[in-house]
Amino acid sequence: MSYIDRIRSGLRNIRLRTTSSSSPDVREDSDLPLDHQLTFRRDGGEKWTYRDGRIFINDDIDVEDLIDYESRDVGLWCGVSSSISEYRAFVIKKGGAKGEFLARTDAIQQKILRNMKRLLDEKSQGYLLDIQDDDLVLNNFRVRAFLTMYHFKPTAKARKFLLALRSKLALILASKGANAGGNENLDLIKKVYEEVLSALEIQPIESRRLAAGCGDSST
Repeated sequence: MSYIDRIRSGLRNIRLRTTSSSSPDVREDSDLPLDHQLTFRRDGGEKWTYRDGRIFINDDIDVEDLIDYESRDVGLWCGVSSSISEYRAFVIKKGGAKGEFLARTDAIQQKILRNMKRLLDEKSQGYLLDIQDDDLVLNNFRVRAFLTMYHFKPTAKARKFLLALRSKLALILASKGANAGGNENLDLIKKVYEEVLSALEIQPIESRRLAAGCGDSST
C-alpha cells in the first residue's frame, strides 16, 4: 500500500469525527511519561503517537501530511482538531507532556485554522455548490443538516447565520434563474430556500426567554 493509499485509509477513520461526550477508548498500558512515543488510542482503533517532532496516526500517517493532502475537507480538519485536543489532554493528564509536543499540537491546530480561513476567503468571492444525499451542500456546508439542528435548538447565533444563508441562496437563485434555465439543481435550491424562510419564522430561544421574563415581571 502506497503512502497516499494509507492516507486515504486514514480518512475513513477520522472524517467527520467529533469529540464524544464519553471518555475515549484508551488502553491503560500506555505508561506515560515512560512511553516516549506518547501512545494514545481513540475509539475506532486509531493509534496516535509522537516521534521525531511529528504526530502520527497508526504509526505511519503523518497528521500534517493528512491535512495537506485533504486541502479542502473541512470535516476532516474538524475531526483532526478534535482528536488532537483529546490527545493533548490525555498526555497532560498522564504527566507526559513535553514542550515540543505541546508546541506541535498548537502548530497543527493553527494550521487547521489557517486552512479554514484560506478556504473561507476563497469562497467569499463566490460559492461552491453540490447535492449530496438530497442535501444542498453550499461551500462544503450541508444546509439541510444545519436546518435540522436549528429546529432542534434555534439560537440567536444560528439565526444570524440563517439570515446570511438566505441572502446567499437568494443571489444564487437570481443568478441561476437568469443564466441556467432547466438546471437540475434549481428546484432543490428553491425548496431549501423556502425551508430557510420557514425556519426563520422560529424565534430563537433567547427571545422566548426574554419574552417570558417580561411577562412574569408584569404580573
